[in-house]
Amino acid sequence: MNDLAADLRGGLAIVRASWVAVAVFVVFGACVDMATHALAHSLGQQIPVEWPAFPTYAASMALAWLPSLVVSMVLVLFMIEIAAAGADRCAGKDVRMQLDFKPRVAWAVVASICLSGMLAYVLLVVLNRIEGFLGGFMMNSPGIAGTPGIDTEDPVWFSAVMNFFYLAIVAFSVARFALIPFLARHYGMGFRQAWTPQPEPVNGFIGAFRRRFFYIFLMILIVDAVLIELVGHMAASVAGKGIAYVFVELPLSILLVTVLPVSVLTHMVRSINPLITRTLGRETDYDTGK
Repeated sequence: MNDLAADLRGGLAIVRASWVAVAVFVVFGACVDMATHALAHSLGQQIPVEWPAFPTYAASMALAWLPSLVVSMVLVLFMIEIAAAGADRCAGKDVRMQLDFKPRVAWAVVASICLSGMLAYVLLVVLNRIEGFLGGFMMNSPGIAGTPGIDTEDPVWFSAVMNFFYLAIVAFSVARFALIPFLARHYGMGFRQAWTPQPEPVNGFIGAFRRRFFYIFLMILIVDAVLIELVGHMAASVAGKGIAYVFVELPLSILLVTVLPVSVLTHMVRSINPLITRTLGRETDYDTGK
């Protein structure tokens, strides 16, 4: 628990050290996200109706997923560089906010996001089948079916439990590969080389860094879901649903789901220099990777 709190405090310190760049990033990310969704919707309406069913479905899926995937990769790359500068400032270095994109880091981000997406998709499909089976079982159970409201919708407790498992799957899939781009950025590793230190034992626990980030990211996802539900509902009742989404829900999600996790991972990777030194058999400089 102390390690989790230290990682979270380190991530928050990085955010505070680069708060101007973070604010610009949140606004930029919100604008890019809205523009991407508008473009995807516009292109989706131009799909010829005479296309066969499968090509139409494939094109719709591509327009729905590919823009979001590309935007996520670009935003993560930007935030990795912002967090790196913020970590330098926390370490007492007087550095300017410069974005220095490296091909190996970009490839690590692409590969990690794709692997996390595929793993999450498989696990979510399995969980969705389990949810359907359990929902049908409860509907047909004599002791439950007679309860008012159960015949038309799932119980509130069941929906809450399943939503928790959905968030846990997302957190697990992201945490499984999330360290790789940061090891590539801060220690000059390639994707295959960065794969090695992930499961190294730390304090006797295999994969301790992935496990710690899983708990932190799951907590962030839960907080994000609760805040979006509460704050977003309040803002929507005052200013309207569209305005609440643009000015409250979207920036808050970017701040919690992108900015804070990237900052936490940057702090974690910066704190494991002895582990990386043992793995590579040499000292490694944070900035040059040499």
